[in-house]
Amino acid sequence: GAGRAPYDLRVAAAYSLARSRPAAAARALAALLAEAPGTAAGWFVWAQLAAGSRRLALARDLYRAAAAAAKAELTAAEAAGAPVAGTLQHLSARLAKVLRSWAHMEWDAALCGAARRLWRTAANEAFRLPRRLAVDAGSVVLHAWAAAEFERDNLRNARIVIGEALRKCSGDSAVNVLAGSIVARAGDAEGARALFLRAYQLDRRARKEKQLYTAWPRLEAEAGNLERARVLYQRGLAMFP
Repeated sequence: GAGRAPYDLRVAAAYSLARSRPAAAARALAALLAEAPGTAAGWFVWAQLAAGSRRLALARDLYRAAAAAAKAELTAAEAAGAPVAGTLQHLSARLAKVLRSWAHMEWDAALCGAARRLWRTAANEAFRLPRRLAVDAGSVVLHAWAAAEFERDNLRNARIVIGEALRKCSGDSAVNVLAGSIVARAGDAEGARALFLRAYQLDRRARKEKQLYTAWPRLEAEAGNLERARVLYQRGLAMFP
């Protein structure tokens, strides 16, 4: 109506209420979803709030609704002939983000099979688009999945997932850093060093891969290359004081 803030801003406002007034946030989201039940954003925010407060059964239902709404939005935009670069890319990334967030919840709840199925679906959805448009959303999904497996010492699974990420997202610096760490854990120092060097070259301008300057020096120190390790650590400290 007149004078009313745009829907997405009202969803964001409800989300910002969550920490101080969770019940009020839930009421605001319920009202927004009654107004526009087919909009993924409201369901997704509410799902995250429920997951954050460990109401897993509720969160699961809300994530399911968010994913269905996001998929419906994407399907409708495809049917309407929306441009792939821009509209479909954004909607595809939103769907992948919903599924990725849901996967994290299930993984933290030790429902690893469910989490893996959700990460797989999220990656498949992202890579339905042409590779150059899918790579941003897809790399985040595969990186998150591989990192989760690696943190639980599921080295075989981590290598399989990061291998897919390297094939599909070879220009992503974070993927190369994580791949280097996984390959190093598996005992391939030369392979890890090549991946860390690739990540360094990719990150030269952006300078955002802080993890590179702990993982790579650790590899060199363990290999006895103490001077190289020291130089890399110092470079990291200079970039990320």
